[in-house]
Amino acid sequence: MPHSIPANEAIHDVACAAAHIMNASVFTQLDCGIMNPHVPNGVWIFPQIPGANPPPPTLRIARFAALSAKRIGLTELHIVAAPPHIRRCMRDMRMAMREVGLDATLSAYGQDIFLEEHSPSYWFYPKGERYCTQHRLRWVIRESILQTIPWRIYRRIAG
Repeated sequence: MPHSIPANEAIHDVACAAAHIMNASVFTQLDCGIMNPHVPNGVWIFPQIPGANPPPPTLRIARFAALSAKRIGLTELHIVAAPPHIRRCMRDMRMAMREVGLDATLSAYGQDIFLEEHSPSYWFYPKGERYCTQHRLRWVIRESILQTIPWRIYRRIAG
């Protein structure tokens, strides 16, 4: 947050381009700023209170995407996320798919583009609203905790 920071704009651009190429939908959160006419089948926005701080956890958004994808019969999902976040996004999406009974292939999309075009520091924004995304070290500490706590605890925290 906000959606106008460079990293979020890069994610926006890759997600919209992928959706346009694949004639696909985009499942996302309200504050990402991805409203784009080039997303042919539309944008599915996770319902949340505008300006909610903190934004919804990754697992909650993954559950929304998995349930929505199951409802419309999707069998293929591509995750577009910042390189520092992709590992947890993929894990949370796999777990959300299992929870809702969605049988679909899952892949990370755009990581080669992100790694080629942006340095590791690009994904952190000192003026951003989220403390954990302002500096790489803060993110690494938080991610290390979230990646190592038992799933039952993580699931409870993420709601």
